[in-house]
Amino acid sequence: MLLENEAEVNVMSDNGFSPLIISSAHGHLEVVKLLVEAGAEIETEHIEGVTPLMYASAGGYPEVVKYLIEKGAQINLRHKSGGTALMEASTAGNVTVVQLLLEHQADPFVEDNDGVTALMSAASMGHTEICRYGIVW
Repeated sequence: MLLENEAEVNVMSDNGFSPLIISSAHGHLEVVKLLVEAGAEIETEHIEGVTPLMYASAGGYPEVVKYLIEKGAQINLRHKSGGTALMEASTAGNVTVVQLLLEHQADPFVEDNDGVTALMSAASMGHTEICRYGIVW
């Protein structure tokens, strides 16, 4: 109903969230699809530079991640701290999302502003399954 009444899909809240960021962060695939089809910007960024793909990756929502990639989301974008979607998924322990991102050419060797890679982050959080998977990186 909101979209039918021309609600603004690229509006940002005072604390830097857009409807696409919020729906991606919570794994609401159908809402993400509606917003993108209505013109929501795939690469919209939170005030810290975090994109919908990064939020979906951190939240462990492979369907949303896959959809955003299919719609052109750039996998290796970095937020203000230098992190990527792969780093977010690795830190959160989201194995399925890590695999999906790597299959779509996510760069596992990117270092954030502190020199930490996705594999290092997974190891520091005790995510052994990602660390085992990381051997093939």
